[in-house]
Amino acid sequence: SDHWYRLKVLANRLAIPIANNKIALAQFGPLTATGQNLIDIAGVFGVYPRTRSSASGYVQCFGISGAFIPFPAGFRAIAPGGAVYELPAATTVQLSGQTLNATTPTVQLTAIKAGESTNQDPGTKLQWASSAFGSLANSCTVDPGGIDGGADDDDDETLRARLLSKLRSPGIGGNRAQMCAWAE
Repeated sequence: SDHWYRLKVLANRLAIPIANNKIALAQFGPLTATGQNLIDIAGVFGVYPRTRSSASGYVQCFGISGAFIPFPAGFRAIAPGGAVYELPAATTVQLSGQTLNATTPTVQLTAIKAGESTNQDPGTKLQWASSAFGSLANSCTVDPGGIDGGADDDDDETLRARLLSKLRSPGIGGNRAQMCAWAE
């Protein structure tokens, strides 16, 4: 009929804006927003994307027993995967030999680059980048605490999970959610 053809032409013209509105509306909800829209929504609730962080931890030093090693700030060690770590501050240690014992000295290392790939498991062998100290062994071992704390930038799904967690359980009055937020 004539009415059907007229309304079909109208429906064809309106279908495009209706579809575009559905797509645009998806960017205003915490379950479906992406990119900058998700960052904006999360910011309203005090949840912001975390940036990359560097791993840090302690390594055990070995060498000739009784030798004092004056490590300068910036002294570097290299992990098997190529991650580079450096001493954040100058420190001096007295070596206790070539074997692990209760007095094995440790020094703190921090990754130069940030990211989750800079985390190292306990027991991993790192090579010193310099052989400036003849009484120091050419490798060190990651302490039982590991080298950790390295994290990548938050992606959309990580940020969304943190936002939904805050919406689901707001931190007030010292409850578990507030303690988790303080720890984060």
